[in-house]
Amino acid sequence: MRRILAATSLALLLLAAPALAFDQGCNENGWVLTPEAGDAGPFATDQLYMGKSCDAYSPVHGQGRWCWANGGVSVEVAGASFGFARMELYCQHPALDPQVCSCANTPLPSWN
Repeated sequence: MRRILAATSLALLLLAAPALAFDQGCNENGWVLTPEAGDAGPFATDQLYMGKSCDAYSPVHGQGRWCWANGGVSVEVAGASFGFARMELYCQHPALDPQVCSCANTPLPSWN
């Protein structure tokens, strides 16, 4: 059963939403991704909040975690994993450092 769940999580992670489908904003608390017009995958109708303490929140999907890697951003909310391939967190604020939430340092719960 655990293998099936792991395979399902991996399959969901591979269904990546394109980075260009989002506008980015940020403040001292983290990043806010807002979908642009058109298809933005599973987050097409809501914002995704990624906090500086690696927490994530989506009004539709709920609370979870996020991490950054060279290949993009991974988000896990409501037991589902989503990958944003090639996404760079370009919005800058003096209080933010995306490397704090590196997937190497803070892996998502399903990766343990």
